[in-house]
Amino acid sequence: MTVVYYFLYGPVEVALPLYVTGPLRGSAALLGEFWTVFGIGATVGSMIAGLARRLPIWPVLVAAVIGWGAALTPLGLLRPPAAALACLAAGGLLYAPYPALSATLFQRESPPELLSQVLAARGALTVLATPLGTALGGPLTTWLGAQHTLLASATATIASGLTAAALLTTHRQEPSQPAARRRRRSTPELTPIDTATAG
Repeated sequence: MTVVYYFLYGPVEVALPLYVTGPLRGSAALLGEFWTVFGIGATVGSMIAGLARRLPIWPVLVAAVIGWGAALTPLGLLRPPAAALACLAAGGLLYAPYPALSATLFQRESPPELLSQVLAARGALTVLATPLGTALGGPLTTWLGAQHTLLASATATIASGLTAAALLTTHRQEPSQPAARRRRRSTPELTPIDTATAG
């Protein structure tokens, strides 16, 4: 999910400047405001990440992915700059905790003897994900336009988060079913004679 998440962020870096200068008819100053509010939201989100570690990390990560996609969606639909700025600020708030929480999850779930290899592989994949997404963002923006590219990125991000949530739910249910069957098998059934004796 992390690689997909970073990959889908890549087109945003290409489409956002063209969205500002195109549909919004803004200037470089307005683009600066967009990145400023994103940075403010990200700063607040980074501070909240410490508190979020007390919660179950997987659901928080999935919620962050879906939330970022939801915050990005209005940019693909609306044109008022004030609304777009507010949405990107909320997006920064949700986007920023993800890297730290994702790294924490890998550290918790990986066997100690394999931790260094796992983190190295994770780093190699995530470092490539955003540049590859940015490379795709160029032709995608040319084909769809800036606003539709933002909408496509948002929709795909929400879909990836919902897919991860479904897989997580399925994974959690599977171990409980064999355990329930084992409990039923280990519980002896009372015959009519046993029932009479017990009475």
